[in-house]
Amino acid sequence: MTDERRKIVFVPAWYPNEFQPGLGTFSPIVADVIARRFRSAVLFVHFHDDAKRGTWMDVTTRGEVLEVRRYVHRRFRAGFLFPLLYGFHFWRAYERLEHEMGRPDLLYLGSLLPGGIGALMARARRGIPYATIEYFSGFSDSMRSRVKRLLVGRVLKRAALNSAVGGPMRETILGFFKRVQIEVNTNVIEVKEPCCPDSIRAAGKIEDGAKMIFVGNLVEVKGWDILLEALALYSERYGSGLSLTMIGGGEEAALTRKVEALGLGDVVKHIGRQPHEEVLKQISAHHFLALPSRVDTCPNVILEAHREGRPVLATRCGGPEDLVNEADGILVDKNSSADLAEGMHEMITRYGDFNPDTIIEQVRRDHRLEVLLDFLSRALDR
Repeated sequence: MTDERRKIVFVPAWYPNEFQPGLGTFSPIVADVIARRFRSAVLFVHFHDDAKRGTWMDVTTRGEVLEVRRYVHRRFRAGFLFPLLYGFHFWRAYERLEHEMGRPDLLYLGSLLPGGIGALMARARRGIPYATIEYFSGFSDSMRSRVKRLLVGRVLKRAALNSAVGGPMRETILGFFKRVQIEVNTNVIEVKEPCCPDSIRAAGKIEDGAKMIFVGNLVEVKGWDILLEALALYSERYGSGLSLTMIGGGEEAALTRKVEALGLGDVVKHIGRQPHEEVLKQISAHHFLALPSRVDTCPNVILEAHREGRPVLATRCGGPEDLVNEADGILVDKNSSADLAEGMHEMITRYGDFNPDTIIEQVRRDHRLEVLLDFLSRALDR
């Protein structure tokens, strides 16, 4: 039986791959969402220093999603030649994808660059339309390059529809490209029951000991170091009674040194990378999520915490300002361990004000899968 669904190819800027399995972990979720209504494929070109076997293609099927990855050994920094190099390898991957899937009806870019280079080629050579969403936290810095500004401007101008992941990102883009039409989209999440419906009881009464959880890579931009400093400051000001579980890989040796230096060995537990379902279970087993990022465009872990009925303590670093309000969490200034420590105290003091049912209902209403699917349907009809 022929599958008559329209075909959409997702072109992410980051995607799990042979060398970096933890890269872009939200991107497969996007591909799965697309597969709910359309035939879904992923095209990802990955330049990496460790790709020592030259250039090769990895074509696999994960569930209903066709995944085409082209690996390229990076022998040198291409600089201003990168658009040509990326375009060449994108087109090789595209031809293989078209052979496997047929001509797509739409490309969906998960960031304007570098995927926009390939999208412009596909539009020029095959007449294939594309839609965009921008969520790169370093977008503003990247626009210092005149070549990138020219490319991004052309990509935005020729797209069927453009979007940004949240209001702050939209304003950032409009600061460079004032005449472009850009919608606001946020990450979406599957509407289902919480992972652990009895999680309130599982976490225990907060008066008996508050349990805070951090989920993210141990890299500077995620602010894990500030979180530890804030926890030490909280303990100094308010005594014991707050513990922290940390999930994620990265600078694990630096984390160990920091915990020891701050004397937090008894209240901090690091359990490394975990499968997605285990992350949800861990969120459910804690009272609240802490997200101390220095920059974050639309952290999906906030939505996952809200779906579990958990409030979030986050920094004003971009995306959280669209995702956290008085009914489901607390926002504090970024780069301030003192403010974060006070946020911990406020969270524990006000914990009874956060209604799990209200939090779950908000995330179901504002971040349902249909938001993305309707955006793509409109792009197809342009």
